[in-house]
Order: sequence, then C-alpha cells, then structure tokens
Amino acid sequence: MTANGCESVEVPPVVDKALRDVAARKGYKKPRFTVTTGSGARDGYLSTMYRAHIHDEDPTGPADMSAMCKMSMSVMESIMGDVFAAEGHIYSKVLPAMAEVAGPESTPRWPQVLDVAVDGPLPHCVTLEDFGPLGFGQPVRTKGLDVDHCRLLTQQLAKFHAAGFVLKHLHPDKYQALAAPLENLFDSQEMKDTFRPFLTGIRALPDLVTERWPVGSKTHKLITKACEAAWQDFSVMVEPASWENDGEGCCLAHGDCQNNNVAFKYDKDTGRVVDCMLYDFQIMHQSSPTLDLTRILLISTDQEMREAHLDELLRGYLRDLHAHMRAGGVQDPERVFSWDLLQKHMRRTALWASMAQPLFHNILHSDDTAVAQMRDALAKAGALEEQTEQQEIPLQVTPLLKQRFIDLIQDITDRGWMPTEEDLDKWVAREA
Repeated sequence: MTANGCESVEVPPVVDKALRDVAARKGYKKPRFTVTTGSGARDGYLSTMYRAHIHDEDPTGPADMSAMCKMSMSVMESIMGDVFAAEGHIYSKVLPAMAEVAGPESTPRWPQVLDVAVDGPLPHCVTLEDFGPLGFGQPVRTKGLDVDHCRLLTQQLAKFHAAGFVLKHLHPDKYQALAAPLENLFDSQEMKDTFRPFLTGIRALPDLVTERWPVGSKTHKLITKACEAAWQDFSVMVEPASWENDGEGCCLAHGDCQNNNVAFKYDKDTGRVVDCMLYDFQIMHQSSPTLDLTRILLISTDQEMREAHLDELLRGYLRDLHAHMRAGGVQDPERVFSWDLLQKHMRRTALWASMAQPLFHNILHSDDTAVAQMRDALAKAGALEEQTEQQEIPLQVTPLLKQRFIDLIQDITDRGWMPTEEDLDKWVAREA
C-alpha cells in the first residue's frame, strides 16, 4: 500500500496508539491510517518521523487529515527521556501560555499539537499537524537563506521572543514555572559525550584560516583557543550557565533555530516565499535571543547576503520585537532589550555560530557515506558497550566550506562581535 507515492511502513505501537487517540478525539468513526516515513537520513538526529494520513471509512465522519508523529530513537535512553519530556512540556504548556499573553496578531506560527505521549517507558511520541498540506515545506538546505527567507524568519522570532519577554516581565511566577523544567540539555555530560563525535571538526578549524590569518596572528590564536574551549566543553561556547546582570536580556529561546527546524510557504504562481513556521522545540530554554538569530543570520547565509542586508534584518527584528512586546503590555521594551544589548549578546554568541557553521555545512553537504557515518556514531553513543570507543566524524573540507568560514570570521570581526582571549577566559571560568 502506498500514499502520495511513498511506501507505507510498519507502524510502531506508540505511533499506532497516538494515531488512534488523535482519531478518537477528532471524532473519526471507522479510521483507516496510511503511514509513511516522514524523515530522511539528513533530517533529525534525535527522533524518527512518521507521516500519517487518516481517513474515515464511515462517510458521515470527519474529513481526511494528515499528522506527523515524532518518535524517540532507541538509543540514549536518559537523553531521549529528557528531550521528549521537554518537548511535551513545551507543546502542552509553554507554547499555549506564550500564545495567551501574545494575542492573535503577535503569536508566532508553529504546528498544532495533536497528541503528547511522553510518560512511562520509552519510546515516546509527540504528534503534530502535518504542515505540508498547509503549503509549508523546508527550504533547499544546501543553499543559503536569502533576504526574503531571513526577513520572514526574523519576524517570527521577534514574535516568539516577545512572548517570552512578556511572560518574564509581566508574569514572572508563571514564567519561572514554565522555564524551570527547560534546562539546557547540552549542559549535561551525557549530551556532551554523545555529540562529541560531531565536534571532531572543530579541531581542524584553525587550519582553515592560515592563508588569511597566519599561525601566530591575533585572530589565529583566538580561534585556536576558542576551538580548544569548545572541544573540551562546547556548552561554554553556546552560552554561559548564568549571564551577567542576572540574565539581562534573556528570554525563552528556540535553541536550535536552523534550516532543519523551520518551514516556509511559497506562492504557487511566483515561487516567492510568503510565510514561515517554527518547529522542533526539543532544546528550547532560557537564553539570549541572539542564540536563535545567529543560527539563522550567520550560519545559514552567505557573505553577500550579510553584507547587503544584515543590519536591516537586525534592526527590523528589534523593531518588531518592541512592537510585539508593547502589544503584550510591556511599556518600555527598550529597557528590556535594546540595540546596545543586542550587540553585547552578539559578541557573546557570534563566535560559536561561526565555529558551528562548518559543522552544519558538513552535515548538509556531505555525501551519503558521511551522513551514514554520523548516524552510526550517534547510535553507538547510546550503546553501553561502545561508550569507551571514541568515534570521530572528520570535517570534509572543500574550497566552499573554507571560504565561507573565513568570510564569517571576517564579518564578525568587522562588526565588533569577535571576543578577546580574555573574554574566553572569563566565560570558561564562569562556567567552571
């Protein structure tokens, strides 16, 4: 049996139960399910996706619908439990609270949650509406995002972050209760150990820039030191455990806002991008808004786009952020998150984005053999008998990867976002 040209697949019990629960709640009388794979080898590394078409064989029942079932992988049990518990909490409690304080005009777009099954033994499952029939799909991942894609995405992020700020400043008790379960999962030693094979390429980054910044130069020394710090404990580079001034300017951040976790809608006649949607909130937690901005505006773009439009996009984001905060009741949003504070936070997060850019490029552009190697390394990280084995995923260096990394380092240097070696020492000391 096929659906939309895709072969049907065997349905795991947890997915079958989720679909039957959804069908029952939606009023299906004699539901029939056609389930196909919903993800490819280059998609999620923490879950397996299934796309389900639900049809009621009773002609008086509801119209057909599609759903996406996100099931935990059968590795890294403690991590999977934490990740899916967090996402269940986010979809069932955090996002509804954000929508409530934001109001209809300021609520960002995300998929509707249909079922959350994150209690009891693994595997767990979160079922969402399939946004494909709504006209949304993923961008071409091997191409950088152009200004139109970036503008739509920063508009959604402005709404998303504004809702978090409204909760934090006008409903602090509720905000704390919602944010408390959302610790940064990458601060756990197990998560660090699991993803260490993906960071192998970080140690090769200083060699990529020697033609532009020779060994012994100030920039080369800084990159070398940053790479060593990231290799030892990359959460130091992602964000500090406690931001200065008691988390000034921090709110609820998506945490993993990159090409794999956003969807866009395109005009059928012109092909122009007209809307976008955020999804995959598994590592959402309190952090700086620039953690999300750098993933999109630095990692997912090329130098030409940044040179022509980056300032415009950042100022547009801040303007929209302030407007949505005011709509939510924050009277002086400038005091909460100003242009100067945004620049300060970019100085704290831009270097990690620069270091992560070649790793993301490697994942998106690698051949099928390399992708299979990445997935195998992740699977082995969860196997007890393999925990002592250190598997590495080398960076596949190409002229394009090398040039894009040099371009990005130059960009953040020119914009004053490059930290000093003393800054790095402070961050590491504060984390310790």
